[in-house]
Amino acid sequence: MNLMDFGALLGSAPEEVLSNRQLKSLGKWTRHRQSIGLPESRCHSKEAGVELRFARGIGLELVFLHSEGHEKFSQFRGELIGGVTFATDRKALRKKLGKPTASREQIEDSILGIMGAWDGYLINGLAIQFIYSPVTGSIEHVIIEKPGTRVW
Repeated sequence: MNLMDFGALLGSAPEEVLSNRQLKSLGKWTRHRQSIGLPESRCHSKEAGVELRFARGIGLELVFLHSEGHEKFSQFRGELIGGVTFATDRKALRKKLGKPTASREQIEDSILGIMGAWDGYLINGLAIQFIYSPVTGSIEHVIIEKPGTRVW
């Protein structure tokens, strides 16, 4: 399963997504049920390096693909896009994918601490955000969503 395969699942109900053969083959999934009053639920596979967020009335809203060790996940083993890997830094990503649609430099938040820079691209009907590690400068995780959902 590669990054673009997740695009076809966006908007689908949790049961439909979690019964997807390709997704099931990635590893064991843990589902976190929606708490009363919260508009979202999540599920993840730490071993596959994938986290999914579902929103009430929307279905699958966001897909997070993690690098090795990010939030205690194993690295997502599928293909990202255009020869990009988690070892790719910002300069190399921009050389491969061109100028981003949106971007932000690294910032320090008083509550969250240092937050890495990111670049966002609209590619084949998907909004794809590459977040860089503030330590190494390489890609730390990737967020996939439909444009107009929450985009940057």
